[in-house]
Amino acid sequence: MVTFDAPPQDGVDQVPQEHGVYCILNRVSGHRYMGYTVESMQARARSHRARLRSGKPSNRLMCKHVAVYGVDAFFFFVLQEHPHREEGLWRHQLEQ
Repeated sequence: MVTFDAPPQDGVDQVPQEHGVYCILNRVSGHRYMGYTVESMQARARSHRARLRSGKPSNRLMCKHVAVYGVDAFFFFVLQEHPHREEGLWRHQLEQ
């Protein structure tokens, strides 16, 4: 497990309330998990962070990485924000 002198910022508090596409980066391995939400990205990031801290992330690879690198290895950031949405069209575009 990688250790840091002080826990690094994980970026969750900087993620906006808007919906859009986000990324969770493992700062040590370079692996990335990308997702999207039609709800609040900050709420989704907080949910991911809580699951990482509980040792039960929603992704198998992330679960392995938590065991090897620890929770502090993960950083959350926004790839694309969608402040205005037409629900059906926007969801279809994201899924494409």
